[in-house]
Amino acid sequence: MSLATLDRRLRRAILVCANFLSTGALGFSKRTARVADSQVQRLLQLMDKDKDGVVSKNEFIDFMLERFDRLDVNGDLSTTNGF
Repeated sequence: MSLATLDRRLRRAILVCANFLSTGALGFSKRTARVADSQVQRLLQLMDKDKDGVVSKNEFIDFMLERFDRLDVNGDLSTTNGF
């Protein structure tokens, strides 16, 4: 994979994360922090495709891009509030 392709994919992954955070999906009370921690652990397990206990940059980017593409139903490189 070329550096330009990786950079483009990383930028898309960052947009996905920023969109997720801007929705208020993460709460910071003690109760929601526990739930968020368990959800983060589950996400890391899902991202770890080779099950080696480590999430590589490529595994992270691939995971986020797959999710973004599911949300970007019209292909305009953005999501709507309908998720």
